[in-house]
Parts: sequence; structure tokens; C-alpha cells
Amino acid sequence: MCACGGLRKTLISTVDEIKYEVYSRLSKNVYFVCNQCYLRGSILSDDWSYSSDVDILVVSNDFYDLTMLKRKELVENLFCDLHINIDVICLSSGEYYELTKAGRIELFEGEFLKII
Repeated sequence: MCACGGLRKTLISTVDEIKYEVYSRLSKNVYFVCNQCYLRGSILSDDWSYSSDVDILVVSNDFYDLTMLKRKELVENLFCDLHINIDVICLSSGEYYELTKAGRIELFEGEFLKII
């Protein structure tokens, strides 16, 4: 469940606003240092609509000892007051390195936009 408990919702109306919010919230949060962040999926194409989710890949050294569930919870709580659905993959820097080194194509298919 979202930590904001459904309080004030912010209406996001453009893809540029979503990019700004992702950058702003991840770079200024006090819970973890975001080493890298990528947007991926339909938000980068003409297929995206406001009912679509926003696919985010977040890489942080601070995720090393956290479960996948806790990582997702930390990131999702940063966006819970927005009128967007996010789908987030949270990796430690070591996990990201190993997956890219191993060529895990299914995770890295398609276009990526580096935000951080």
C-alpha cells in the first residue's frame, strides 16, 4: 500500500512532466541514492497514453541488502501521489552489472532513456 494513503493527488498531463517528476523525486529522495535511472517501454513511443504504466529501471548501491519487495516499496512510495501507474525494476549496482555482462536481453530490450 502506498505510504501517502491516497492523500493529495497530483495530475500529470505530459510525458515531459513525468520525466521531470521521475528525475526530481529519485534524485532528491532521502531513502536511497539513485545511481542510475532509465525510463523504458511505451512512454518513449507514440503508443503511450495516460492510462499506460510508466516503466522505470532504478539502480542503487543502497539496494544491496534489501529484498526486491522492499526496494519496489521504497520507489513506488515516491510516486504514490501522482495519477500514474509505475512498474519499477530495482537493482543493486552489482546486479545491474551482472545482468548487463551476462547479456540478459529480455530485461534490456527496447529503447531506454537515461534520466539519472
